[in-house]
Amino acid sequence: MEDASVPVGSEGESLIPRARQLVMIVDDHAAVAEMYGLGLTDGGFKAVALANASALFEALDTQVPRLCAYPFLQAKPCQSRSSRRA
Repeated sequence: MEDASVPVGSEGESLIPRARQLVMIVDDHAAVAEMYGLGLTDGGFKAVALANASALFEALDTQVPRLCAYPFLQAKPCQSRSSRRA
C-alpha cells in the first residue's frame, strides 16, 4: 500500500525534493549519528540526530520524518578470535 500523501512520478520516485525530506537518526553514540547525518545531508536530505527512543517520540510530536534510522541491538559483544580460544 502506497502513502497517498507523497506524490510519485512515473518511475515511482518521490516528487518531493530530497532537501525537504526529513530523516531522523536514533543512536546513543553521537559520532555514529553524526556520520550518518553527514552522509544524508550530503545526499540532499535534512537529517536530525536523536540520542534515544524518548527523544524520537518527543520529536514525532512536532515533525513527521520520511524515514527513521536506528541501529539493531546486538545480543552480545563481538569477541576477538584470541578471546574465543581462552
